[in-house]
Amino acid sequence: MPRGATLFPMPIASSDMFAKLIPMFLKGDFSEVPTDLLDRVNRMLVRDFTEPYSGLLRTLSDPGNRPLVFHCTQGKDRAGFGAAMVLSALGVPWETVVEDYLLSNHFRKEENEKMLGMIRAFAASRGGPEGEEIALSRVEGLMYVKEQSLQAAHREVVERHGSIAGFLTEGLGFSAEALARLRDELLE
Repeated sequence: MPRGATLFPMPIASSDMFAKLIPMFLKGDFSEVPTDLLDRVNRMLVRDFTEPYSGLLRTLSDPGNRPLVFHCTQGKDRAGFGAAMVLSALGVPWETVVEDYLLSNHFRKEENEKMLGMIRAFAASRGGPEGEEIALSRVEGLMYVKEQSLQAAHREVVERHGSIAGFLTEGLGFSAEALARLRDELLE
């Protein structure tokens, strides 16, 4: 952590789904990795983790906390949804939020391909070509972000709160005035 930086832990604990993945990875058997895992995770972020995302916006709202860096393990799923909520709070159109989210695929490509190469080799050593094919079809989806995953979160938001604006105010507890102040302070 850089000198002078303040840490604001807002953990989003791994769910049971992730706990089930560890034995699969250790055995090299990826056949039971759900193909829609990250869609489920994104919906869960909306349902079960409003406090950390509210905390992110509260922290960002305090000028003394800027500039602000936020992250998660891979910097794409939990942090990606957080970035989507920050951009949404600033009034960025949803289509642009999705485009921004998908940039993770470009910026993480080298790291993802390296990891997939290791997984491919491990799966091949455990289960042969069929294991390698299953590993890639299931795990590649965990390495890259997909529009459908962020859209799954969006559907959950709309089902529960009617709109992104409703989620920001009802779900995350930000008043229209607080959102307007944030926009005034952060946008030119």
